[in-house]
Amino acid sequence: MSWKSMANYRGINAACQAVLDILDSACDQSMFGDNTLSFDLYSADDFKNPMNIGVSLFLYSVRPNAAQGNRRAMPSMSSNQQSGSPSRAVQRSPLSLDLHFLLTAWAKKASLQYDILGWAMRTLADNAIVSSDVLNQVSGDGAFSQEETLEIVQDDVSDEILLRIWDGLPQDYHLSAPYLARVLRIESVVEYASATPVKVRELRFGEYEE
Repeated sequence: MSWKSMANYRGINAACQAVLDILDSACDQSMFGDNTLSFDLYSADDFKNPMNIGVSLFLYSVRPNAAQGNRRAMPSMSSNQQSGSPSRAVQRSPLSLDLHFLLTAWAKKASLQYDILGWAMRTLADNAIVSSDVLNQVSGDGAFSQEETLEIVQDDVSDEILLRIWDGLPQDYHLSAPYLARVLRIESVVEYASATPVKVRELRFGEYEE
């Protein structure tokens, strides 16, 4: 039995870009008048000169998933190249991550910001489970197995923490919604061989003499 493929190191970027692609694909530009919305990934520096209208995704934290952070390594049977006998190869445990990001609506008018954010939040609620097909389309390398999915949910972040995040950005507070993408599993490329499984256990008993 071999392990199933998971995301590689490009998984974080693919997950964030998939969220924006969902919004971009679902957007009917006629909903917002003559405005054409942009959908972009943001770093902290991008807040210095933000877009005129659209939605930005700012990934501010990547943390181990509490439920799957300590999964054991997964064994797989393979053949020893020299002897041809079966040996047990062990792949290191996948890195299970939660992605915490801010979804920010940008527009000149407050009313348009509200409309954009309301639409974006409704769209993500309707597409809360991101399939491997969507993730692979973004990553372009087919690294996500058919069973791999990503769940997008609203994050339970207090107003205090939210404002603290904005305090670290080169921009005054802007209408935003905190989100959580879980669980992203990044596969290890390192494996190590363990001992060949025991097939027969032979026990020998001696005679007791006084």
